[in-house]
Amino acid sequence: MMTTTLKMVVGEMMENNPKFKVGYLRANWKEIVGNLEDKSFIHYLNGKTIVVKVDNSMVLQFMRMNSQVYSKKIEKLLSEICLIDKMEDDSGKSKSKEGESEENKFELIFRVENLKK
Repeated sequence: MMTTTLKMVVGEMMENNPKFKVGYLRANWKEIVGNLEDKSFIHYLNGKTIVVKVDNSMVLQFMRMNSQVYSKKIEKLLSEICLIDKMEDDSGKSKSKEGESEENKFELIFRVENLKK
């Protein structure tokens, strides 16, 4: 008998609906970028590419330098919910799938745009 957990249901929703994934990332954006939350915004997601609008060129350069850090935080955050690069073994402990770490990297693209409303 297979049991369905809330984590599995939410994970399936995220895999099948990119808008749900974008909403989840936007809700946790401060956790990902810290104080730059007010100066950046996730515009959209296309596969493993995330387009982020930033307020000015200084923020753009800073976020480009730290894009790998943000990518890792996004992967970690999404793997907790939708098991992007993790699977559970028989003991219930999660482990990384072999050879998938490079495949599951997110590419962040930054664009300067005035975010003031």
